[in-house]
Order: sequence, then structure tokens, then C-alpha cells
Amino acid sequence: MLVVSEMCLSEICIPAFVTDIESRAVVDAAKSAGARQVYLIQEPVAAMIGAEVDIAKAKGHMIVDIGGGTTDIAIVSMNGVVTSHTIKIAGNAINRSIIKYMQNHYKLLIGEQTAEKVKIGLCNLYDPSDDITFIVKGRSLLKGLPSQVLLSETELFKAVEDDTFSIMEAIRKVLEDSPPELVGDIYDNGLLLTGGGALLGGLSHLISRTLDIKCRVAKDAINCVAKGTGLAFGKMSSLLDGFESAPVYKYR
Repeated sequence: MLVVSEMCLSEICIPAFVTDIESRAVVDAAKSAGARQVYLIQEPVAAMIGAEVDIAKAKGHMIVDIGGGTTDIAIVSMNGVVTSHTIKIAGNAINRSIIKYMQNHYKLLIGEQTAEKVKIGLCNLYDPSDDITFIVKGRSLLKGLPSQVLLSETELFKAVEDDTFSIMEAIRKVLEDSPPELVGDIYDNGLLLTGGGALLGGLSHLISRTLDIKCRVAKDAINCVAKGTGLAFGKMSSLLDGFESAPVYKYR
């Protein structure tokens, strides 16, 4: 996410866990594009700001931002990231799993857009049913001709099960790494889901049941990171205060 102001300031969202070399590469790319000053902000922080969560208080908040390429999980308190983790399993990986399942089980070749439609129209991660189905159209790998099959919620759950529980394990890891004094806050505040992947059917209920923690989907979850990135321009000074490893960096 890149925001450029009239003063040639740019603010770019990055995953929660990136190396210094990767951060520097992002900054160099922005400067090459004409930005005079570049700010980096971690996506979980931007998402929380966009979701209107008050992260300035000395209370722990947990967020899971499921985008297209990465899932970013972080615990934020007093304007900074306490602990975080990033995995490269998110919306695009789930689409690829659906494509692979259709090829292996039905010998049906589908594209990314069709997989996305199936994911949106059929996904139920909490209580999948064999009775609810979705027509999936593609090309038969056996005949090379157009074909279609009926896919059930249960089958789709099987297709994306590994990806879903990889996200669960990443959430569990961050919880295990959380400082004890913040665990109570997270138990009270619950977990916030943002990003397009937050809209997967039944995901919030599955997280609540599996991890025994309250979970809710942010309002306008898809645009939280974009909104937060813009709003962060007015919070630069506070985001930088008092943190050894601040989530926002200024390069001169």
C-alpha cells in the first residue's frame, strides 16, 4: 500500500516480518519513483488504525490481517508491535489450493478468477454441509472440452483445510509468544480479523472454537489497511515514541 502526498512524502505498508534488506529495497524503490521522504508502516498497525482501534493505550490488541499474498498476525500495544508473525499463506494460496483440488479430484482445470468465485460463494469453514453446492465450470483435462461439476461445502473445506489450519497455527504461535501481562487483555478484547480473507465464511467462528478466544471481523475489513495507511500520516510522531523497534521508520 503506497500513499503519496503533495509534499512528496510516501507511506508504504509492509508485512509484519521483513528483513532490513527488504525494507531498504522498498524504500529505494519508492525514492526511485520520486518520493523524497519514505515511511514504512507494518500492515497490522495500519489495519488497526483503519479499524478505529485505539492502540495508544497500555492494553494489548491482537489482529490477523489476511491479504492476498501474506497473513500478518500481530499483538499491538502503546502504538507499537509487541510480537508478530507473517506467513505466505493467504487468499492467493487458498485459490491455488482450490485449483489443485479441482484438478486432482475432478480433472477439471479452472483459473484464479473461478477459484475466487468458488471461495466467495461456497466457503463455510465452521459447519460445512454436503447439501450446499456450487457449480464450478472449467475445462476437462480428459476431454479438453468445457465441463462443469457440483462442488459441496464439505469438499471445499477439504481443499482449503491445510491452508486454514496453517493460519491457525500461526495465530497460536503469536499467542504463545505474547507477554503474560497482555494475555488477559487479548482474552477480553478478542482477536480482530481484517483483509479480504477475513470474509471467508465461518472463519471467525472456527477461530473462536479452535483457539477459545473471541474473534470478530472488522467493519469494512477489506479496506482497513488502506484507510489506516492514510490516517497514519497524522500519527507519525506518536507511532515513533518510546519504541526500540518502532513499526514506522523514517529514512533520510
